[in-house]
Amino acid sequence: MTPTVRATLIAFAALALGPRVALADDLRLIKLTSVCTAVNNFVDLPPVGPSTGDIYVWVDDLLAADGTTRVGDASGRCNLIDATVGSFGCTTVSRFRNGTITTEGLLYNVPGIVSVGAITGGTGAFRGVEGEATVDIGSPCGPHNVTFKLKK
Repeated sequence: MTPTVRATLIAFAALALGPRVALADDLRLIKLTSVCTAVNNFVDLPPVGPSTGDIYVWVDDLLAADGTTRVGDASGRCNLIDATVGSFGCTTVSRFRNGTITTEGLLYNVPGIVSVGAITGGTGAFRGVEGEATVDIGSPCGPHNVTFKLKK
């Protein structure tokens, strides 16, 4: 697992109660950052080396956009789809004190490309949430800039 792949996957997973900017009565923009933790495992299935089906699992701390206040964590599982273009299919659960948010999407390990994924569900305060998450990766362990457009 390259550091850029890890950064992309971790950042995409983040969804928190960070600073908000109202776009409309039913649409919220949330900006935050994510940073890696010690949980970081790439499962290299045969054949040896990055190949279709390899699995990456991880946990990341989710911080307010200022990068100082921890607001939750994100746990994810991604499958490598095509090593030649660096594409992964990922499912992530972001956990907060008042609920969870699940995101899914196709991520590309290509510098300069902003990954976009769908918010597919939530629990607690996030029940019924839908929308998109975008990720602009930083260094391998973060911080990564994450923006969410939420609609409830």
